[in-house]
Amino acid sequence: MDAPEPIKKTFEHLKLEYPFYIVMERINGKFYVYKSNTFWDKENKKVRSKKKYLGRIGDSGEFIKKAVAETVISQQLIGAAQAFKFDKIDESVLTHLSTNCRLSSTDISANLKLNLQTVERRKKELENRYGIRYFASINYFKLGYSPYLVLVSFKGKKPPIDKLKEIFEKEPRVQLVMLTTGAYYLIMYMLVENASVLQDIMYRFNINELLREYDAEWNTTVFLESYGYVPMRDKFFELLEEKVWKRSKESPRPASDSLMRREYILLRELNADGSKSFAEIERKYGFGHGTARYIFDRLKEKGLIWRLTLTMERYNIKYNAIMITKDINAGMILKDRKKFLHYIIKDYDAPSNRFSLVGDMLSPAGSLFVMPVIKDGEIEKETEWLNTQIGGMEVIESSVVTQILLGELCHRKLDNRYSNQEKTLIEEYKIGLPKDVPNYFIE
Repeated sequence: MDAPEPIKKTFEHLKLEYPFYIVMERINGKFYVYKSNTFWDKENKKVRSKKKYLGRIGDSGEFIKKAVAETVISQQLIGAAQAFKFDKIDESVLTHLSTNCRLSSTDISANLKLNLQTVERRKKELENRYGIRYFASINYFKLGYSPYLVLVSFKGKKPPIDKLKEIFEKEPRVQLVMLTTGAYYLIMYMLVENASVLQDIMYRFNINELLREYDAEWNTTVFLESYGYVPMRDKFFELLEEKVWKRSKESPRPASDSLMRREYILLRELNADGSKSFAEIERKYGFGHGTARYIFDRLKEKGLIWRLTLTMERYNIKYNAIMITKDINAGMILKDRKKFLHYIIKDYDAPSNRFSLVGDMLSPAGSLFVMPVIKDGEIEKETEWLNTQIGGMEVIESSVVTQILLGELCHRKLDNRYSNQEKTLIEEYKIGLPKDVPNYFIE
């Protein structure tokens, strides 16, 4: 088959990697990889072939594995989001779990006035369908870290993806790495102590022997995250362990903001599984009865836990998309700020919120939006809206995420009446308190 050289090389590598026969097909200009086998059709008395979709090879040779359970699919279904039934009950249950994943089925059934069996069945179906993972969103500011973005464009040839992953996954401050089709081949989200530490990490990346032969432009900026959350990798907690208080001559007693060993343990456990029972954690570490709940309450009082939430790891989307805007007139943006806040938290007829991440960049001044795309034309629609409805702001880049190389995005159905945008609209623009908000925080 006639294909670009990077795609051919990846396919040859995959043929060695998989222990079964695979084929590659070109459909609408894209290259798809299948497991292929033949069988005898008794009814029609002939040999037939059966294919199972494995993934797609991107233009630069990156292999993008399928994100859903393996199924036999036809060519007509390639590139399309699979059909699903998602009704108002599913939406309500998912919203409850996204806003507070530790709510019991009993609490959810009372809020929604549904019988307990219905809630439990729907919850299990949602968990299976979307590969839901529960976790705690942690206040990194309180731990002494701030978010930064690193935007990288390579000039000419690009490093092999496995090399990039090998380099970045060793750095605990890197939480998310996305490969894109845009001007920036790679967008990285990091949690870093300060600009000096970031500068040192960038230097180490640049002189790494695996990257020395590639010409690249590395841009870094503070990222003022205003909506959404990037889940922390467990690797980050290896770094965080250094902040746990230890008795010494210089520090005979913990300060009020010190991170205690048991607090660290609970944060790490809830980051891995936000729904894990306190009793299970107590058994694992030999804590006394009620200790984990006491530590959890103390973490909330100290502001170290923002929310117990979820992400859908098997959310059936076409792709994730990124929009980058440039601020060209701060006064006009301020004039349309109320409209912009409403836009970020607008209703989205899907199992997730419209955006998974939104934040401001300082250099260059602008914003970054990450969003799941389910239907054709969505990214064009959002780009047009921002360009025509928000004065002083211009979309300068819209691209597709071809692969999440490291970490994960947070796809969820948060009740946006608990968002920072809603809070600002109430406090600054006096829009009035929302009505009929469920109690998501039953103790």
